[in-house]
Amino acid sequence: MSNRPHLTSESTLGDLPLLDFQVHPATLGQVIAQRFKQRSDLPGVIVADGAQLVGVISRRRFLEYVGEQHRRESILRKPIQALCEEVGALVKPLQLLATEKVNVAVRLGLGRAPENAYEPIVVLLQDESFPESQTYLLLDFLTLLLAQSQIMAVSSYEIEQSRQQLAEERQRVKDYSQLLERQKVLIQERNRLLERQQVELIQQAQRADQLKQRFTQIAQILSLEGKTVFQEIVMGVNVSSRSTNQIVDISQLLTTELEPIHGTSKLVERLGQQLRQLAVQVTIVANQAGSELLGFSHITNEINKLVAQTEEIGRQIDRMVARFQLRVQELTESALTGMTVIRSLSDQIQQAEVTFTDLDTIVHQQAASSGGPPAAPPDTVNELLSLSAEQLNALPEGTRALVQKISLAEATLTELKALLRQEEYGPLIQKIRRAMAANPRLGPR
Repeated sequence: MSNRPHLTSESTLGDLPLLDFQVHPATLGQVIAQRFKQRSDLPGVIVADGAQLVGVISRRRFLEYVGEQHRRESILRKPIQALCEEVGALVKPLQLLATEKVNVAVRLGLGRAPENAYEPIVVLLQDESFPESQTYLLLDFLTLLLAQSQIMAVSSYEIEQSRQQLAEERQRVKDYSQLLERQKVLIQERNRLLERQQVELIQQAQRADQLKQRFTQIAQILSLEGKTVFQEIVMGVNVSSRSTNQIVDISQLLTTELEPIHGTSKLVERLGQQLRQLAVQVTIVANQAGSELLGFSHITNEINKLVAQTEEIGRQIDRMVARFQLRVQELTESALTGMTVIRSLSDQIQQAEVTFTDLDTIVHQQAASSGGPPAAPPDTVNELLSLSAEQLNALPEGTRALVQKISLAEATLTELKALLRQEEYGPLIQKIRRAMAANPRLGPR
């Protein structure tokens, strides 16, 4: 049988090179000796009678017996059964199945007596299809030892490979451990980061809650400020209305003061006529100066009277002018007061707009709930006055009335300032009267 080059720890006796040398018990010793001489690889001979094993004679023992001169001829010329019985009494053959593992066979072989440790082993082959059919083969113990050595070399190689693999696995485990340690550190850092983020989120939530409370307080304060501002606006409008009433009253006083001026003017006109007549008389008298000198005395008296009257008239006119200038100054101050009130009202409106800017979101939400976008409040009084009729109609009724009052007061005060700069008081009185007639709201309350 051919030798199997690759053996493992699972290899059996059937995997090893087995030798077939079996004889009948009646075979002469000379035949066996000749066969040993032809086959140096035969470790011994199996003596069997059919399926019954009679015994085994190793090559070493057969040659020992044949080497004895006094026994040589008897062994060669007699059947092998006699020698087999003699040897069998001394050595019991080791019989193993072909399925026995090599390492087990080596252990069993070495477990024999030292003088029999290297005797060949009988290997029994059985056909599974025919259990009663048996074949006996020989296995040289040296061949078994070589096979065990090969298996051990293979096992050593496998152990070395396993050791290297184990070392590699240990290194991988070490690398994995280091990686896990780094991941553990990273996870710990992430956990700390998450904890910090959680703390920051809690702090942000607290700040948001504080801002919400502060916003609520600001909304309440702004609501109160808004009410205060609108009250001041109403008060400003009332002051503007009173100032306008003062202007109307002053205009009426001016009208009353102008009537004496008108009478004085008529008196001066008559005096002028008298002076012209007197001048004519003086001319006539001068032409007749030679005969009637007494008439000059009368004329002189008349002239003196006229001069005195003229001086009195001048003084009356001066007093009237002074009173008129005083009334005009009062009118101007009242107008300036109205302008100051209106400008202050404009500043308050701007402050109210800045204050209510912080509540723009709330205004939009309220507008959305009411079904439309909120109208942006004008920035100044000038923008209020520049609104179109459609935009004015879109404003609330109270705001629209306020815009109309401011516009009318602005126009009136502008005309008053222009007339005061021109120092023409007649048109001034006419403008005031037209304003009173055009807007009954500006009349006395």
